[in-house]
Amino acid sequence: MELVKSYRIPVEAPKDLIEGYFTIKKRALNAIFSHVKTSKKAHLDFKSEARRELRDKLLKDWRFS
Repeated sequence: MELVKSYRIPVEAPKDLIEGYFTIKKRALNAIFSHVKTSKKAHLDFKSEARRELRDKLLKDWRFS
C-alpha cells in the first residue's frame, strides 16, 4: 500500500477578475441566445466565422485575456 500526502494551496483571485468573468459570460450567453432559432426544437445557427468574431469582440477589451 502506498500513501500519498496531499496539500491544499488556497488561491484567491482578484475580485475584479471574477466580476469581469461573469460580465463576459453574460455578454457571451446573450450573443449566443440571439442565434437560437426555434421551430419545434431549438437550433443554434452560429457559424464558425461568427463564433470567431464574437470571441474577438468580447476579449478585445478584457484586460485579463
